[in-house]
Amino acid sequence: MQVYRTAAAAMVVVAVSGWTSVVAASAVGHDGGEVRATGGSAAGSLFQQNTAQSGRQNNDCADVSGTRPTTVSGGRLQGRCVTADGSATVFSRTHRGPARAESGTAAATVSQQNNAQRGRQNNICGDLNNTAIDVTGGGIETQCADVDESLTEHSAFRGSGAGATGGNGVTGAGQQNIAQVGRQNNACADASSSFSPEIEAAQLTERCVNHDASVTKHTRAKSGGARAEGGSAATFGALQQNIAQEGRQNNACADASVSTPGPLTGARVTHQCGNRDASVSKHVLAKNDGALAESGSAGLTADHQDIAQEGRQNNACADPNNSGDLEVTAGRTTDVCDNRDASLSKHTVDRVGGARAEGGSAGTTFSFQENVAQEGRQNNACTDLNSTGDVVVTGGRTADRCGNLDASVSKHTVHTSRGAHAEGGSTTGIFDTQENIAQEGRQNNACANDNSAGNVEFTSSRTAELCGNRDASLSKHTVYKTGGAHVEGGSATGINSQQNTAQEGRQNNACGYLNRTQLALEGATAEERCLNTDLSVNKHTKEKNRGAHVEGGDALGRLTQQNIAQEGRQNNACGNANDLTLTATGARTRSECVAGDRSVNIGTQES
Repeated sequence: MQVYRTAAAAMVVVAVSGWTSVVAASAVGHDGGEVRATGGSAAGSLFQQNTAQSGRQNNDCADVSGTRPTTVSGGRLQGRCVTADGSATVFSRTHRGPARAESGTAAATVSQQNNAQRGRQNNICGDLNNTAIDVTGGGIETQCADVDESLTEHSAFRGSGAGATGGNGVTGAGQQNIAQVGRQNNACADASSSFSPEIEAAQLTERCVNHDASVTKHTRAKSGGARAEGGSAATFGALQQNIAQEGRQNNACADASVSTPGPLTGARVTHQCGNRDASVSKHVLAKNDGALAESGSAGLTADHQDIAQEGRQNNACADPNNSGDLEVTAGRTTDVCDNRDASLSKHTVDRVGGARAEGGSAGTTFSFQENVAQEGRQNNACTDLNSTGDVVVTGGRTADRCGNLDASVSKHTVHTSRGAHAEGGSTTGIFDTQENIAQEGRQNNACANDNSAGNVEFTSSRTAELCGNRDASLSKHTVYKTGGAHVEGGSATGINSQQNTAQEGRQNNACGYLNRTQLALEGATAEERCLNTDLSVNKHTKEKNRGAHVEGGDALGRLTQQNIAQEGRQNNACGNANDLTLTATGARTRSECVAGDRSVNIGTQES
């Protein structure tokens, strides 16, 4: 086995785009055809990165796929991917064809990254696929950032969407398929089928941040949506991350799938995923076909993360799926996923096709799946662990914070959607473990929910999880119509362990759920806080939706399920344990679920 080493040195990858351009004319037209990246096929194993990008300032940066083990000893690896847009576009027409990334097939194993992006300032950055990194006394830093201060007036944009399609493999399919359409969407620091043998006296930092201060007036935008489809594996396992995002400032960040982080000794790991929206939109029409993430099937084991997000500032962040053991000794891990919306929207119409995540089926062994579909604004599906290994923290600290702040202003706006749908795949094997989350609306929390985790042990340590939303928005003469939230759990012939959550409305809490988990505390503190505060003002608004619906899967063997459906505003399903084994010695556990409503509603209608 060959090993690439970095000792007492620095390796830096920098991609920076500038921000001064002006398009101002009576009729400026830009017509673009299809952008396609198609990988070849192989009779043996296949290792590929296929990237197709169409639009302006899209980032595909510092992504590592299928490399040999890399050792960092006393050195530093830095990836910095930054775009800044200060352009002015007036009386312009833009028509772009689709961006498509398609992989070839292989007779043996397929290891791939397929990335398709269309729009402006979308980030695919710092994603590891089928990679191993060993860090001792060094540091790894990945920074992915977009800044938009552009001006757009009297313009029209039309595009045919983005599609990322994974190829098929006979013995295995290890893939990341990412499709993003819109502006400033983040698919960043997502590890798929990767592992770190050891992180000692080192620091790992990953920051994925977007800042939108753009001004858009008298503009029409139409898009074909985003579609990510995983390939299939005929006789062995399908290890996949399929991410489809459409809209503005959606986060799919720091999500590990089938990855082992390695032991942390005197080390610090930080993931920061955030969006800031201070944009202004007046007399704007936006229409798109939504987001779809769909997994392929597997002959044996299916390990899938399928994330589909449509709208603005939705968080699917720090959600590990079927990850290995995590050991923290005198170290610290921190995940921060937050959004802030101070945008202004007047006389806007937003019509979307909704979000849909579908898990693939598995054969005769296991199925590990996280299927997340979110539609709307500032919904949280964050720090949800699914089928992870043992978590052992000694003299260390773990902290997760998922927060949204809405100070937006909406006047004379219309929003219609087909809703959010998450569907788990089925298995004929012996074990099925799933988290299926569908959220539609604004500031709903599905956060800090662990499903079928291994032994979780904290000794002389502290763990804290904070899931909070604060709504100080102003809405006048708005119409909001949705298709609701729908979740269907898959079935199994053996053991079936599931969490199925569907939430529709505003500031509903499904937080702090432990399903089929073993927790041991010794001289430690475990804290979960789920907080919602509604200070919004709503005048002459109309809301109509189709509600929330959950259907749990079946099992011929043991069935362990949590099924949650909530519709409305500030419903609490929080801090509930199902099939939990708890051992505490000189320890403290605390679950706090709070909803505060000081909203003002005048002349509003809800149905």
